[in-house]
Amino acid sequence: MFTSASARRQGAGRAILSAVEQHAARQGFSELRLETGHRQGPAIALYEAVGYRRIEPYGAYRDDPTSVCFAKPISTSAA
Repeated sequence: MFTSASARRQGAGRAILSAVEQHAARQGFSELRLETGHRQGPAIALYEAVGYRRIEPYGAYRDDPTSVCFAKPISTSAA
């Protein structure tokens, strides 16, 4: 996900994450995982602010020292 500089700090990223979480919950998923780069401070802050927790890098990111991975349980009952 990328938000242009002019749209930052206006809730766009938070709204996109919320929509993705709701869609995933409707599809029956119980957890979301995501990855960002270690230099993406605003993204890391957003993910942590909305309840994502850091996890060990996974999949293609496993051996990438610049990857920061997150996970968040989502409720299918709220879908």
